[in-house]
Amino acid sequence: MSEDLPDCVTENLGGDEEVVHLLEKRLRMEAKPKRIAITDRRILYVDQKLMGRYDLKSVPYQKLEKVEFDSGLVASEFKITTESGEEVELSWLGKSKSKEAIETIKNALNKIAVEPIGIDKRKKLKSERWILRKPKESISKVARKEESVGSSNQGTSSSNESKSTVDRLKELKELRDEGIISEEEYEEKRQKLVDEL
Repeated sequence: MSEDLPDCVTENLGGDEEVVHLLEKRLRMEAKPKRIAITDRRILYVDQKLMGRYDLKSVPYQKLEKVEFDSGLVASEFKITTESGEEVELSWLGKSKSKEAIETIKNALNKIAVEPIGIDKRKKLKSERWILRKPKESISKVARKEESVGSSNQGTSSSNESKSTVDRLKELKELRDEGIISEEEYEEKRQKLVDEL
């Protein structure tokens, strides 16, 4: 992405994660703008504060339940709902960048979802509304990958024919970097693998 990314975004990116869109609140009444960074793996909501402080909410695509997008005459608005029911809202976003961002989110959700996602779209003369819904019963393709790592950790002998411990450690790190498993889950599973060596 050609735009300069704020430090609060770049320091929270994993490995080779790439920011595809950076949406910023257009009204500058606040000292620091709120932003949504759409990456190739997740959505980052950043509420930047003074003196280098910020609040960050990371939502991997696998954990999204619903994304609402409203575009009006002047600006756009996003409302993101996670599987656990948490909501993040950001309004007064640029229209054209927001439209590209909702397309990116739709494509990312379709890539990981086993079942097709639900799309409600309402276009009026001067406004547009999208609602993307991931079915509750859907299992993402990446979650299947996580399950295979978990099951391969059970009853593994030192002469594992299918995957070496090093390969499984790399796969585990990918899952952590993509935000699929937490840091605690990563450390617990990593330690089990290291103990097998």
